[in-house]
Amino acid sequence: MIHASTLRAGESVVEALRRDFHEALDEGDWRYGITSGMEDFSRMVFESPSLQARMREMSDQRRDHLAQVLVEETDADSDDPTPRFVAAQVVALTHAISLESLRRRRAGESHAAVLPAVRAAVDQGFDLLKSGIGDYPR
Repeated sequence: MIHASTLRAGESVVEALRRDFHEALDEGDWRYGITSGMEDFSRMVFESPSLQARMREMSDQRRDHLAQVLVEETDADSDDPTPRFVAAQVVALTHAISLESLRRRRAGESHAAVLPAVRAAVDQGFDLLKSGIGDYPR
């Protein structure tokens, strides 16, 4: 996920995470769960209630960490819910993109065949967030 050092000067969280997602795809990095073999890992998780619970916990940790980074980057007041709202939306989007990729892989599509659709979904999803989140926190 994002660290304060991930944000470039003048870059919004939407721009930074879109860039980071594409970089992860380019590098074959696992950080968004879109790698070859993801269907085997997900099958193991879906068959285990304790692993499902751990995955939800990790998602919550990602959301909370991102919210904290946004608080620090914007010097937001502790009563300002905006960083938490933005973090929840971004984490939900990355999860939805990963699930869409997994759905296609489970349907029999190869990792290479799924990647162009994932890239398009990343852009579509972050475009939607940008229109709602805008340039926060520029």
